[in-house]
Amino acid sequence: MERRDANAIGWPGALLGAFVGASLVLELLAPPRPQLSAAAEAFVAQRRAGARGLETDCARELERLPGVGEVRALAIAQARWAARGSGRALVLEEVPGIGPAIAEGIRAEYARTEPASTPASW
Repeated sequence: MERRDANAIGWPGALLGAFVGASLVLELLAPPRPQLSAAAEAFVAQRRAGARGLETDCARELERLPGVGEVRALAIAQARWAARGSGRALVLEEVPGIGPAIAEGIRAEYARTEPASTPASW
């Protein structure tokens, strides 16, 4: 019976060492992550705190609102981003497919779940 040297790693160990070394080198050479803007930092802080609102809910969460399906949720998300880009507040009644009744239902749902998360301008 042949006896192997206990200190001999062999080719699997060498291959693993090469991969680990290469990943460390790539991590050191990678550019630093960009810093988030103040608005993005505030958004992340709100989401981590569990705050819900028209400004923070994603399209999947918006779909759960009364009278809002997939298409309306995406329309709200698009209108929200357009409003942010132009520096104005989101007005639900201006979103295609949302009338006064659906807008009131959405406001009522946010008021019912978390009164502090819904600004009066919606």
